[in-house]
Formats: sequence, C-alpha cells, structure tokens
Amino acid sequence: MVFEEHMKRALELAASALGQTRTNPLVGAVIVKDGLVIAEGYHRCYGADHAEVDAINRAGDKAAGAEMYVTLEPCVHFGKTPPCVQAIKAAGIRRVLVATVDPNPIVNGAGIRSLQETGVEVEVGICEEEAKRLNEAYFKFITTGMPFVTVKIAQTIDGMIADSANDSKWITSEEARRKVHTLRSTVDAVLVGAMTARIDDPVLSSHGIGKDPLRLVITKSGELRSNLKINDPNTGGQTIVIGPDNETERVRDDFWTVGTDIRTLLKKTASEGVAHLLVEGGGSVFSQFIESGLVDKYIFVIAPKLLGSGKPAYNSQKNRKILETLNLKFKSWESIGGDLWVEAYPS
Repeated sequence: MVFEEHMKRALELAASALGQTRTNPLVGAVIVKDGLVIAEGYHRCYGADHAEVDAINRAGDKAAGAEMYVTLEPCVHFGKTPPCVQAIKAAGIRRVLVATVDPNPIVNGAGIRSLQETGVEVEVGICEEEAKRLNEAYFKFITTGMPFVTVKIAQTIDGMIADSANDSKWITSEEARRKVHTLRSTVDAVLVGAMTARIDDPVLSSHGIGKDPLRLVITKSGELRSNLKINDPNTGGQTIVIGPDNETERVRDDFWTVGTDIRTLLKKTASEGVAHLLVEGGGSVFSQFIESGLVDKYIFVIAPKLLGSGKPAYNSQKNRKILETLNLKFKSWESIGGDLWVEAYPS
C-alpha cells in the first residue's frame, strides 16, 4: 500500500537519529501532495526542530492542502520547541496520518484531538507496531521514569562468556563486534562490572562509528585502576564509577554512591537522563540484572564454538525447576560474521 510506503519512509528517517535524541523520541515525517513526496524531515538531535516542523520548513508554501505521515503523535506542549500541532495548522496541512499515539501524559491523544478540532483529518495506526518498537526506550522511560534495559551477551553456543582463565578475546567475530560498536552509538549508557573492566580492559565506545555512550562500572570496593582504557577520556565518553552506598564522603561527578541494588541504580541512571541502558557484562552483573526482573530486551551474540567449561553468562542461585524457567520470546535473528545475532524479549 502507498500509505505504508510513506510511513515506512518516515520510520527510516526517524531511525537515522538513533542515539542523538536522548530522552526525546525518534520521529520522522513525510509530506505528500497530489501523490508526490514534497518534503521529508526528522528530529535530528535533542533540542533541534521536531520532525513535523523540519518537514514543513522544507515544504514551504507547498505544504498547504497536503497530507503528512508522521511516526508519532504531534506534540501540543511547549518544550525546547513550540507545539508541532500549531505548525501543522499554520501550514494548512489537511490530513495527518500518525503511526502511534504518544504515551507521554502531557500528549497522549491531546495532539490528535487538537488537530481534529480545527478540521484536520487524522488517521492513526499505520505501521503502529514498527513505530512502537523504534521508540521502545522512549515509551518505557516516559511512562515509568525508568530506563529501557538491554542486556547484550556474547557467548559460545554452550553459554560461556569466557574460558576458565577469564579470557574472552575473542569469542565472536570482528563483524559481530562492529555491530556491537554500532549498538553502543544508539544507547545512552553502557554498564559493566568491575571485574570485566579490570580483566578485559574494554573501551566501551562506538569506536568512531557514532556518539559514544556514558560508561558505567559497578564496583564493590568503589575503586578502579586509573590506567584502564575506560578511564582515558581520549577513548570516548565519560566514565562513572558506581560504588558502595556507604561512600557518602565522595562527592564527585565521576562517582555515584548508589550501591549495587539494581532498581536503585536504574532510578539514578534515569535521573541522569539515561533512557536506554546497555548492560555488557560480566556474568555476575548479567545474573543480577536477570534476577531483578528489570531487563526489557536481550541480545545474544552466539558463536558456533564449544568450550565445555568456563564462565557462564548466567548463574542463578535459585535452583529453578524446568517449569520455573524465565521464558523469552524471540523477535529476530540473523547471521553475522558466522555468528548468530538473536534479539529476544521477556515473554
């Protein structure tokens, strides 16, 4: 259908700003008149024009009488920019096709009603599932005040993230690791445990692909060697050490005294503007997050290798029976560099 083609293009435009909008949603817009696309726009970065305004500015006077395809309900409130519904009305757009309603309590249908009250025709629901998936982090953050949590596990096919000597370089292929670098450029923060930071000495950056995320390291001691790569500002991004909550005497921008309770930690990250958190290891941290029940999405990068022994990705202390397993639902999978990249959600 032509309708879907235009909305899918709007979704492509929205996705091009992954990692740039912080706590704002990813939004794309396409303006069509007499069957022809006359302008496109998207929300390029935090604080920039919203997608609707970007597209209208590009269309100019041609927008009058046109229809707009937009991936998220236009806003009705003043924030860093004026309400998008005002721009739509002023441009004379006659019809707006919206992929999904904005769950933000200060919008949540009000933008649609405002347009309809002034005679603008509105249709909702084209490519709705795709639009919700694109903004899954924003939807979680804006409705709960908590970050969207993705756990990424690189492992052998028998579930090991390192051998018995804690060596994990490299389980997965170079191609898969490059995709992880891209993934980091789309999130707000990456988190690892202190052991992973000390043993693997990772950079935890996008490796030049895009924006570098905030780097978070959970420690029991509150200490981290200064010569680690993540402590070098030239390797990309700021690093925050998360220490015991009894370290109240520490008042530093690079140290959070929130302890290791996962829910408390997530509340702190949200208060710092982290809408999407990527958890990258190691086994102890994976287990804490999984047991907390606060993981929203899993990414498994599975190498066709068998270790037989080593460090498992997940080690529960609950001795579950088979009927008590934590069940996941596969969303997508693909082969990359000979490895299997699997994305799944708690079922």
